[in-house]
Amino acid sequence: GQPLEGAWFRIRYLGGTSGTGGTVIGEYRTSSNGTIVVTGLKAGTYVCEEISAPDGYVITDAAETVYLSGKDQDVITVTFGNDKMGSLLIVKKDAVTGAPISDVEFFITDSDGSVIGNANGKFVTDSAGTFTITDIAPGTTLVIKETRAKAGYILDDTPQTVKVKSNEVVTVEFRNAPKGNLIIVKQDSVTKEPLEGVKFKITYADGSYVDAEGGTLSSTGLYRTDKAGKITISGISGTVVVTEIKTIPGYTIDENTRTQTVVVNPNDTQTLYFYNTPVGGLQIIKSDKDSGKRISGVKFEIRKMNGEIIGTYTTDRDGVISIPNAESGWYTIVERKAANGYALDTTPVNACVKDGETTTVEITNQRMCSIMIHKVDANTGKGLYGVKFVIYDSGKN
Repeated sequence: GQPLEGAWFRIRYLGGTSGTGGTVIGEYRTSSNGTIVVTGLKAGTYVCEEISAPDGYVITDAAETVYLSGKDQDVITVTFGNDKMGSLLIVKKDAVTGAPISDVEFFITDSDGSVIGNANGKFVTDSAGTFTITDIAPGTTLVIKETRAKAGYILDDTPQTVKVKSNEVVTVEFRNAPKGNLIIVKQDSVTKEPLEGVKFKITYADGSYVDAEGGTLSSTGLYRTDKAGKITISGISGTVVVTEIKTIPGYTIDENTRTQTVVVNPNDTQTLYFYNTPVGGLQIIKSDKDSGKRISGVKFEIRKMNGEIIGTYTTDRDGVISIPNAESGWYTIVERKAANGYALDTTPVNACVKDGETTTVEITNQRMCSIMIHKVDANTGKGLYGVKFVIYDSGKN
């Protein structure tokens, strides 16, 4: 019932008591008290029609026709009432936690399919998970449909219909269920230690790649385990197929569990375990027989028991030779070159390698002795240069 300033009216003069068309005598704007006063009118019929409503109000479509008799003090009062526009508030929440969800896109039309707003019907929720549309004509039926969910959530594309009322904010709430998570764990089958760098291919049941949806992203569905031996993918839902396609050196893929399938549901975390069996290994350690100190630079020849030469290897600075991918079976190890200051020991050493185990063989060397001969004058003790000696061992060699 409050007066409305800023409404525009057009007044037309028809002449007699009835008729159409008429002559426009003026357009007028309501003052702060919501009124327009027009004086000095001659007798006849007048039509008053609203041509523009104040902001936030619905224009009155119905025109009012009045008759002025022309007699003194003939004053006619015409009253128009405007309905206040309605508003629409969209609220978007997490279906589990109730937390607001931003960056969700909606498409809104009226019941006739005409788009609402200035962006072809597109609206996006803000940081509070909401957006508001104001100045909607009362009685308007709106159709609201979610067209894009936020990453990590399932799209709820079921439309909701609502009728806007005068001077009311109609609230419509949508909820999104969060997508699920998938954790892939890769471990050594013997020690249960994590294995980094193992490659997996991850797809949905229809063959499409699981990518760009959360966690460590991949444009081709290929992922590698991290230092913790894990791959974590969040924001996915559906039937997922995980296939191990390449392991790391020193391990073999278990064909029975190479491919695993799992159903990831909304707001759910599924964990898949994959194990790799370590390949058998052979380790040779070369050390000083007396001090135990490791000896570098010692060369060994390694053969299978059937005489096949595997290769020639030299101990590293730690006095170690490592062959991580040795096949299971017996091997013969023969020293071919000793380090400086050590005697060569060509005695063969046999070692057995088993799958999933590393066989360690330690071979020692005896440090060679030294002899110093000092020839001196018997009277003065002075050293004598150029004296020749023959040196042989106990076997007269």
